[in-house]
Amino acid sequence: MATPEAPLREILKSISFTQLPLRHIEPFFEPTKHTTPQLFIYGSPSSKSSLPTFDTECLRTLTVLKFANYGFDIQYTNEPNGSPNGKLPYLLLPNGQAIASNNVLKHLEQSGHTLPESKLNSEIVYCTMVERNLVPIVEYIMWVDSVGFEKIGNGRYLSDYPPFVRYMLGWFKSTSVAHDLRVRQPEYG
Repeated sequence: MATPEAPLREILKSISFTQLPLRHIEPFFEPTKHTTPQLFIYGSPSSKSSLPTFDTECLRTLTVLKFANYGFDIQYTNEPNGSPNGKLPYLLLPNGQAIASNNVLKHLEQSGHTLPESKLNSEIVYCTMVERNLVPIVEYIMWVDSVGFEKIGNGRYLSDYPPFVRYMLGWFKSTSVAHDLRVRQPEYG
């Protein structure tokens, strides 16, 4: 007994799939092709601050790349979900490869951008000072202190969200930073 689909099957078998797509639509725009690596960090290009970003991880990655004399352009964003791993900063190479901040040193070694010995010592001292002393202070000012939270943490990083979501994200971040300070740096908490 022939099914109603039998003629349709015969027609589909006769169509050569080399003819697809049946209609070709030209793209509306060409994506920009970058020739230099792009570092995506938190912040705003219109910021009146002397720092390119207030995020400590972004500052650390930026410092390492500057010490290595690595040529890159800064792209500002406040959307970490646009990155491949959901975190900022990340380095986007011209070939489309994205490198997370914890793999930047490995990439610098592979690409031949090693730090001279004199700069390596100053970079280690600088990174140690930043991690030990400045990161807790900056995080406290941005997320726990009420004035800093309103102007920097909430104003700069959470201003794109609706008020209730902004309040909840700010509260989660504030309690997380306060807890981390008490655990990691008991002398500050």
